[in-house]
Amino acid sequence: MASNEYPITLTTFPRLGTKDDYIQPYYPPSGAALRSQFVPDEIANPHIRFPTLAGNIRSRRGRKVELNVPVFKDTNTPEPFNDPTVNYDLHNWPEDDDVRNGAAKEGHVYMDAMAFGMGSCCLQITFQAKNMTEGRKLYDQLSPLGPILLALTAATPIYKGFLVDTDVRWNQIGNASRYASNSTYLSQDPRLRKEYLDPDLIVDEEIKKRLIDGGMDELLATHFAHLFIRDPLVIFSEDLEELDLNKADHFENLQSTNWQHMRFKPPPPEKDDIGWRVEFRSMEIQMTDFENAAFSIFIVLVTRAILSFDLNFYIPIQRTTENMETAHARNAVLDRKFYFRKDPFSPRARRPHPQSSTNGEVSSATSSAVNTPPPSPPLKPVESEYELMTISDIINGSADGSFPGLIPLVESYLNSVNVDVETRCFLATYLDLIRKRANGTLWTGARWIREYVASHPAYKHDSVVSEEICYDLVKAVEEMSVKEGKHGSVGWELLRGKNTKSSTPTWFTTPLIFDLNGAHTAAILPNSYTFTSGSQIRSSISSCTFAICSTKTPIVQKRGTIGGGGQSDIPPARMQYFSKSADDFAFNAARKPCMTVMMASSSGDGGEHIGVMGRGSGDNIVHHTLQIRLNNGYMTRG
Repeated sequence: MASNEYPITLTTFPRLGTKDDYIQPYYPPSGAALRSQFVPDEIANPHIRFPTLAGNIRSRRGRKVELNVPVFKDTNTPEPFNDPTVNYDLHNWPEDDDVRNGAAKEGHVYMDAMAFGMGSCCLQITFQAKNMTEGRKLYDQLSPLGPILLALTAATPIYKGFLVDTDVRWNQIGNASRYASNSTYLSQDPRLRKEYLDPDLIVDEEIKKRLIDGGMDELLATHFAHLFIRDPLVIFSEDLEELDLNKADHFENLQSTNWQHMRFKPPPPEKDDIGWRVEFRSMEIQMTDFENAAFSIFIVLVTRAILSFDLNFYIPIQRTTENMETAHARNAVLDRKFYFRKDPFSPRARRPHPQSSTNGEVSSATSSAVNTPPPSPPLKPVESEYELMTISDIINGSADGSFPGLIPLVESYLNSVNVDVETRCFLATYLDLIRKRANGTLWTGARWIREYVASHPAYKHDSVVSEEICYDLVKAVEEMSVKEGKHGSVGWELLRGKNTKSSTPTWFTTPLIFDLNGAHTAAILPNSYTFTSGSQIRSSISSCTFAICSTKTPIVQKRGTIGGGGQSDIPPARMQYFSKSADDFAFNAARKPCMTVMMASSSGDGGEHIGVMGRGSGDNIVHHTLQIRLNNGYMTRG
């Protein structure tokens, strides 16, 4: 790359489609394939498949793609708003009549090419299942999560140089009828009720019958018969010369031009090392590698929890479609609620207990009952199985404990497998990002971009993202991708949360309460903290032990003694001791640069806690303080 080029990960360039010189070398719009008045044909991949795809979509529709996104109405936004970039006097192609026939809607930003929709970038994860049954299960159970992760990863508040009133890209892609949320469930799970299926699903009945006659079950036949209601958009002439049954090119040609937020992919017949795969396709690309890694790993861990705990997230498909629409709202992650299943755990049928005679044998009178399963309890109405929840409830668990939360389920899975301490700490940083993004401590990318534009000196509160603002925004994203919001740098609002940065050491004080009637008493801090190397910790009492430990299996174990005496009787395994001095306890600079400590009571609930252990005698409760000093570091508290 040239010295002035840098790879960044935005869903779409903020001023794509303007008259700026943002493409080098410059190409004029209104080419023969796209016939767009905003973007040139050269913006598409030069492989013949892509201009042919765009041209065929336009030809079949009889007009260009019509994308209208509601503009964000700021204090100085014109009312009514009519997209000022639209040229109503262009006469290069017959499709130029589209705007004269009402294609551009009032109050909306108008775009006329696939580059604005399917040209967007996303974070797409593909899982390979161990067999078809597992793949079908993952396809079904991940489907209701699509809208939730779409809202959590929202990062698209600007189109064609205007702030818009949506936060995500999906509807701009979904403007094409082949691009939509999921339409089918596939698994032969007995928990799949017919009420969950789409009653208005369109299928090719002839193809469905042929598939069933060939041995395919009805659910899978319905899925593929739905794909086959459409013709392929691109066919290569050489593929028509002969039919090679050892290849799946024709099927993949059709499958790959049906875009839904999940995709079920059979193994290619010509490759033995590729199995049944499931694609999770709804998430928006994030601006930093850390965020992209966090969401990628999170959804992988969710699949492990689904399979390990046999989780059930089924809701009616129509509700998932509604959720996809809800996810488009500005700040939907905090301001909207989503339909989600209330109980993710499968009901377990009770095993019959045979009645034994006095000699221990099962009596003949009960033998038939032993072999007859008990009747299933009557099913409740489908509407009682789900409710509207906040994303924080779905991710972190509800305050009343009625829904466990995806992160606690993932953590339960991690507790059940052998994960080394270092890996668990890395995973904790990723899960912490997801947790705080869901509860609002951290911003979404869309909110950060909006706030950046709103606070820019050149912004006139008229919804226009000028070339100057766009340049500074992209430079800020470049810096963020390197520094990742550390030490108060650009992007800390969506990566680190509220932080304290000071060039001089600062002491933060929190109360500690010791009941000296006991030989050893733990004083627990009320919140969670993150420390960097170089931080120090001290207590107002002359002798005590500082420890970070778990009331169950240790995950993070750090311990040291302040002063000359005092030793804890709680000896967690794998303790690591650090240097000590008369007045304060210094973290070892060689350790990992960051450690998050979750606070909990000492009642044995399994959380980590940080506390000071005191030894003494007397009848009084003594109040002391614990102080934390930050040396060239930062601390978050929440």
